[in-house]
Amino acid sequence: MDGQLDWMEAAWLEEHLDDCAECRTVDAEYAAQRAELLALRPPVPPRDLWARTSAALDAEAARQPRRATRAAGPAPRRGRGWSPFGAMGVVVATFAIAFLVGSQLLGPSSVPLIAIATPPASAVPSLRIATPILVEKAPVTWCSQENGTCEIRTAQIDHVCPPGSTSSCLPLDDQAKSIGKLSVSPKSIVSSPDRHQVIVVGTKPGTLSTTIYVVPVSGGISPTPTIPPATPTPTVTANPSSSAGASSPTAPAESPVPPGTPAPTALAIIAIASNVVVVGQAAAYSPDGTWFAFSARPVSRQGGPDIYVWHAGDRAARALTTDHQSVFAGWAGTQIVGSKADPVAGDSASPSASPTDDARGKPGPKKSEAPTPSATPAGSAAPEASAAASTMPAGQVAVSSFLIDPKTRARTTLSVPVWRPIVDPLGRWVVYWQGTIATDAIGERWVMGTGQLMLGSWASLAGAPTAASPVPLALSPDIGPIDGADWDARWDDTGEHLAVWVGDRNDPSIGHLNLVTIDLATGQPDASGRRLIGRPALIGFSLADGHLAWATPPGQDGQGSQLQVYAWSGPDAGQVHSEPATGTDTVIVVH
Repeated sequence: MDGQLDWMEAAWLEEHLDDCAECRTVDAEYAAQRAELLALRPPVPPRDLWARTSAALDAEAARQPRRATRAAGPAPRRGRGWSPFGAMGVVVATFAIAFLVGSQLLGPSSVPLIAIATPPASAVPSLRIATPILVEKAPVTWCSQENGTCEIRTAQIDHVCPPGSTSSCLPLDDQAKSIGKLSVSPKSIVSSPDRHQVIVVGTKPGTLSTTIYVVPVSGGISPTPTIPPATPTPTVTANPSSSAGASSPTAPAESPVPPGTPAPTALAIIAIASNVVVVGQAAAYSPDGTWFAFSARPVSRQGGPDIYVWHAGDRAARALTTDHQSVFAGWAGTQIVGSKADPVAGDSASPSASPTDDARGKPGPKKSEAPTPSATPAGSAAPEASAAASTMPAGQVAVSSFLIDPKTRARTTLSVPVWRPIVDPLGRWVVYWQGTIATDAIGERWVMGTGQLMLGSWASLAGAPTAASPVPLALSPDIGPIDGADWDARWDDTGEHLAVWVGDRNDPSIGHLNLVTIDLATGQPDASGRRLIGRPALIGFSLADGHLAWATPPGQDGQGSQLQVYAWSGPDAGQVHSEPATGTDTVIVVH
């Protein structure tokens, strides 16, 4: 009732509810009562409410001087904690609350008469205004959707409010600047490391096919004109012999453009991949910003995805793998980390069939050969049996991972069979799925099967001896079983914080977001560090520059989707947010 719990209290409550059946019953009763209250009709105040309230206040104020005259000794002074309205403010608030509760529960025709009395000064509590937490100034960028358009906005975060405080943390919209508008419906937006370019994965108006656009952003966060509709360009190519592109990447600006600098009159937009099905949210620039990698397949081809790369300056993306079984996991320096689905031993399906093909002809990702040895060109390897294939149930596949150079295609298989290892920027720690995977209901994405998320040393996956043993990454019990669900993870720039999003099995666009602090000495979760548990979140989030940003699902707490930012400085942390979107429109975080 007083405000949100801080992260330590929330963590304690989650653990307590997990073990205490009696408190879980109380928690369920609270939820049921809240649902009933939200379903009540809005109260209709009588027309003379303010007239009667004002007259009562005037009468009470007229009696105050006489009371003060009769009082012995000097009149007491008001303390610093008094609100500007003093005791009268408490009276008005009490009257309003009593009226609203009475009109809801008893109906407008039976509102009780309320006698207004002035409480003694000792009964009026002082207001405690918590000081906002100052954090390192950093930008956060998001897309506000409305009526089929997307306006990309950016704001600088320099302070947040501690949980439960009455501090005035205004919505981020008040200080946000508009970068421009898109005429496509974006699914995700990825920023380049220098923030002078974004990749937009979106849907053309009137179609279901996906196009990937490169959008230059002049001046980084400076205001720019409306982004015009993109002109179609050549579709994505799967030709493995195409070159990496001769043109050089655009050099990043040495310093941000000062505010107020005139922006170009038009923005050149390039569609680097058209008519594709993009798989997952694991799309990212290389650390130097010269490459962009993602997982996709052409709409015209059934089966699983391949890893595609785009070199800055090229006209189109190209396929880096051709096995139709590989997905992009992330970057490890200048090399791409990918994962591949291996066939199940004894499966009688033909090479062109999917492990999840059914009588209705719904395709799933195709099976293919295992990863190739080091420095062998993609797509030319001999099959390699999986150690776990003989124990795999029907409809699931074993996994393996590899490193591949986007320029030379030199490939190295990791010694440990894991799925989608995501490495921290400094190359020390890695989070990955260890176990089996399966196709989703429509056969377009790989989801978690039987296994668990693990946190361990990156060197150990490459076969190097290490003293640190991987540990299971425990998430909130509120999200339920994670088998059959999709997931995504991101590290911050220091490798000290890891955010993990786990999707809902029935609706892969929504899920729960968790933040874990890593003990840099051991590579294991730090129980005393910053932590968020099971926050409802849409797919797509950002973790950088000392803050975590995500978008809430529409309708949460009766509001539309909005941007939420959790930021920290030293031991202190707090939150700030944007204005809620209207209706069912969603907010998309630029990461």
